[in-house]
Amino acid sequence: TKPELFQNYVLISPTVSWDNRYIFNLEKKYFTRNKELKANVYVMMGGLDSKENYLIPGSEFVETLRNRDYKGLTISTHRYDNDTHFSVFPMALTDAFKAIYKLE
Repeated sequence: TKPELFQNYVLISPTVSWDNRYIFNLEKKYFTRNKELKANVYVMMGGLDSKENYLIPGSEFVETLRNRDYKGLTISTHRYDNDTHFSVFPMALTDAFKAIYKLE
């Protein structure tokens, strides 16, 4: 609700289907008033995550953001094929920090 607070967002196996897809509603309201979103969003998911709870809704959320074509928004995604919702966190967080801080 206050995108100016951060420049980078890391979503690791996000549960965007929570509370009847509440985050989709927030984003839709934001889009009705804004066409710019200056942010880098990193979305990582485990390939062994539940399709119903994580993979499909997470992919839909990424596509929604991409289709909005917000000015200033960069979205990076990565799927860790051999990880689950719980095991993906350490590697995904490390990779996100490397990307944010341009580390090798």
